[in-house]
Amino acid sequence: MSTAPWTVAAWLLGRWAGQHAWMFAGSGRFFVRAEMEFEIVGNPLAKTGAYDVASSFWQESLFEHLFQSLVDDRLICREMECEGKGDTSCQFAFMLADA
Repeated sequence: MSTAPWTVAAWLLGRWAGQHAWMFAGSGRFFVRAEMEFEIVGNPLAKTGAYDVASSFWQESLFEHLFQSLVDDRLICREMECEGKGDTSCQFAFMLADA
């Protein structure tokens, strides 16, 4: 875990993720959105079909593990929109879990 304030550490890790997006998005396009939000357009890992839950489990789990390990173990990642459900992109948001 980082010794920097979690907001600074999260911002730095978000910048790093944007610079190494090929690892997370493959052939998709990766964007760092507003603070603590990622978006992948053309996500090759989003399963297509009629899903009622998010389908980019691998990316959601990877982002959550990275942020919990390197920033703050209270951070959780949730996929807010998913191409596999018919949305235009896969969007991930980070938030602090209730203590």
